[in-house]
Amino acid sequence: MTSFAGAVAAFLGLALVAANDVSAASPADKIFTVGNYPVEARANDAVTAKAKALADGQKAALRSLIKRLVPVTAYGRIKDLDLGKPEALIDGVSVRSERNSTTEYFANLDFIFQAQGVRDLLDRRGIPYADKAAPAIVLVPVLVGEKLPTGLKLDAWSQAWKNVDVEHALAPAKVEVKKDGIHPDTIMAMAKGDLSMLRTFATEYGDPERLVAAIAVVDAANNQLKVTLAGRDAVGPISWSRSYRIDSTDPGYTAELAAVISLGVLEGRWKAVTVRDQGGGLANISSPVAGPGAGPSAGWDPDVAQTGRTQRQNGGASGTLQLSAEFRAMSEWQDLSRRLARVPGVSNIDVAGMSGRTARLVVNYAGSIEDLADAVPQHGLLLRQGNAGWILTAP
Repeated sequence: MTSFAGAVAAFLGLALVAANDVSAASPADKIFTVGNYPVEARANDAVTAKAKALADGQKAALRSLIKRLVPVTAYGRIKDLDLGKPEALIDGVSVRSERNSTTEYFANLDFIFQAQGVRDLLDRRGIPYADKAAPAIVLVPVLVGEKLPTGLKLDAWSQAWKNVDVEHALAPAKVEVKKDGIHPDTIMAMAKGDLSMLRTFATEYGDPERLVAAIAVVDAANNQLKVTLAGRDAVGPISWSRSYRIDSTDPGYTAELAAVISLGVLEGRWKAVTVRDQGGGLANISSPVAGPGAGPSAGWDPDVAQTGRTQRQNGGASGTLQLSAEFRAMSEWQDLSRRLARVPGVSNIDVAGMSGRTARLVVNYAGSIEDLADAVPQHGLLLRQGNAGWILTAP
């Protein structure tokens, strides 16, 4: 360990080591690791910047872990959850990549949390959670499209899944490449919900018990990416679809967002059948909706079933809204995110990605994007529609 990293680790009381030096968590506790988590900070000197990035990162990573374990129906109970001292719950931090200047620090880190400590935190507050991972699946990303939008690479969909932390997920997966022997007709049939083709698809992978094809079909005419999860996971058969508007300025971001949400769907299905409250019974979770002939929970979308969120970006229904936040400094970003969280009707804010002075947000809001634009000025914010979508600023 360098003296620079050592000074920061000593400052925070953390075990900061290279990724290949950290002890692996026990298989049962792997879900308590938040992997490949991005952190960044700026300060007057490099040591302070790194210390700040780690301090902020461990708190954000702990919240991300809690959301992984807790069902969506209980998110309202964790919104204002006092995390105490997150560093007390950390076994170690491993570095996947990092870069710094004299005043800045950027890194992708693995935060390894103490399993029992996190359980105790949730138990003390009576919050239901899942603490055992589902049996792993084979997941095959497939990108389909005769004409790809400018900037969307052929490997964008598979790369998006490589960037998602499937190793430590509540619904873990082994990501495999599409086999050349799979006929395009088989793929398109599954994309349309025909699970009778699953055996034909799975044969190319040794016919595993659990396999899900994540099929992303590019609709260039409507500038959309339609994602279908088709196959069988630990819960049962699944045929679930959702469409995403392709961000013309960053098409790869659309693929990343779709992969994150798709993994959340698989985790949500597992939580729906395993999460128990402190009384020993199943937590109060909306019942899955079965698709015709597909078996229990095959077509269930926990994103909608548990929260009533819709896929619409515009219109009057409450839903999941996508927008970008622009800021000039990290202090401004922190103030902006706090102000947004105080807006009535905002129940959750996810940072889907961050680059430069822009953060891409997924916001749960009880109203349309236009309603949110009308509400934020009372909190010192401005939400306007730009060429590539809605932009939030603190004027």
